[in-house]
Amino acid sequence: MTDVFLTVDTELSMSGTRVDRAWVREALDRDVFGRTRRGDYGLGFQLRLLREAGLNATFFVEALSASAVGLDSLREIVDAVLGQGLEVQLHVHTEWLARMERSPLPGRVGQHLWQFNEDEQATLISVAKDNLARAGAEGTLAFRAGNYGADRATLRALARNGIAFDTSHNATAADSRIGLDPEASGPSLVEGVWELPVTIFEDWPRHRRHAQLTAVSYAELAAMLDQAYAAGRSTFVVVSHGFELLNQRRDAPDPTMLRRFERLCRLLADARSRFETRRFDSYEPKESPRGVAALRSPVARTALRYAEQALRRRHG
Repeated sequence: MTDVFLTVDTELSMSGTRVDRAWVREALDRDVFGRTRRGDYGLGFQLRLLREAGLNATFFVEALSASAVGLDSLREIVDAVLGQGLEVQLHVHTEWLARMERSPLPGRVGQHLWQFNEDEQATLISVAKDNLARAGAEGTLAFRAGNYGADRATLRALARNGIAFDTSHNATAADSRIGLDPEASGPSLVEGVWELPVTIFEDWPRHRRHAQLTAVSYAELAAMLDQAYAAGRSTFVVVSHGFELLNQRRDAPDPTMLRRFERLCRLLADARSRFETRRFDSYEPKESPRGVAALRSPVARTALRYAEQALRRRHG
């Protein structure tokens, strides 16, 4: 069995300059719940499809923002996820420091956690974890840094906050600075925390792509899952966001993305003998063996994805 972690980064976009009640409602409806004139295609839609397919998923909910905009929006997100029996874990975007009237780190701002020292990171994680608990999601034990912007100090700060798992390592992201082998494929214990890397594969010679719903085609996801199982990989981590089923303007559903998400759910539901969707609160990690075969997709399949993505941009 390969354990598949379907992870959804769930967050408000920091667009514009104002942060008032009307802005928060607008951002929540657009970025999280995906409310459009054609229907809702965000969090509620994702939760319904996952529930109907009987799949587990983890929603990494950005919680530092509550220190800038209040807890109401965070509670709404947490209630929606927990109400469907799925898992809430912690996501932090440090950009929210610039919007706070009372910052836990006065005078300090930055786009990535690695721009802060270990003590500062521990403070930010503690504040965000407390926000999540006050919104109804207690017992946080997994984390992903905004922009994948974590380093080794982040892992030590997580351990200080009693958080056992991190999934910020993305070998394709320039701001992911944990420093693992780019081909790391499964759990490894680093600085007292279990690191589960975002799954990557080679999509053309000497070029890597990460397994994000908007970044790869369904054909690539399905093929890489099959390869991971055949190679004996213990984990496969997929990334998504609350708004990824919408078009680029976020004012209508994206038909290509809807099909991609629906087909992925159907695949995982129909292949339970090979893949088990997991959640962190019931996961018992084991150190991943070294030398596991890298995942590779043929260039022809990559070319088809480029054509599909170009069509999306043209109509979105």
